[in-house]
Amino acid sequence: EAMPDAVRPEDIAGREDLRELLTFTIDGSTAKDFDDAVSIEQTQKGWRLGVHIADVSHYVRPGTAIDKDALERGTSLYLPGLTVPMLPECLSNNLCSLMPDVDRLALSLFMDIENGRVVDHRLVESGIHSHARLTYEAANRFFEGGETDIAPAVGEALSQMRTLSHVLRGRRVARGAIDFEIDESDFVLDETGQPEDILLQPRGEAERIIEDFMLAANETVAALAKNTELPFVYRVHEDPDPEKLMALESLLERSEDKAKQVFEMEKTIDY
Repeated sequence: EAMPDAVRPEDIAGREDLRELLTFTIDGSTAKDFDDAVSIEQTQKGWRLGVHIADVSHYVRPGTAIDKDALERGTSLYLPGLTVPMLPECLSNNLCSLMPDVDRLALSLFMDIENGRVVDHRLVESGIHSHARLTYEAANRFFEGGETDIAPAVGEALSQMRTLSHVLRGRRVARGAIDFEIDESDFVLDETGQPEDILLQPRGEAERIIEDFMLAANETVAALAKNTELPFVYRVHEDPDPEKLMALESLLERSEDKAKQVFEMEKTIDY
């Protein structure tokens, strides 16, 4: 209850003021909190990509009552039609949500990218001002040439982001990355919150753009933490089940044999 309703001038003092930089969020149509925003600038040799994350640490200090309460919850809980936030709504849905047309505190990572490679980066505490709240649906419609209310400047930025996204993805694939293209499900609820249907959630160009940008940001910050030996919280995965590994190996061997058969057969066909 003691939290301010809005970002105050004294909160931005000492931070890099990025409020004039064209910045916007892209999320699902049902999203209620906006954790990250993006920006893009053309450089002589490529692009300067900005990924701006809401600075929760400004409001949640270690050891405070709000920090201890968040520790007990552990995480926000996301259910179809319902979100139970880890933090009070004055933070999760207001001060720490990068809503459009208001000032917000952020941690901003700028990456100078040339030929799909991050050649330089800068990480700063910032004050930003999101200029638009886009949905994946609207952004995808824009890319398909459909009718939208997206402002021309934002549309130009989106077009540049799509180009950069393709460059980043191409380099990642060349390094051996696998894109599993796993479909997500979306629950359709009735007025009482009971599920009526389960639909596949389409994954368009806008979703891939945000995924590519967040992967680039994660890799850049991880490399920074490693190079500077910064204590860091990260997620690890357990070793895969040996039986599943054997099944995968068998599947890949059969796929390779099949590919060889097709290749040999095609060599005999006179097109």
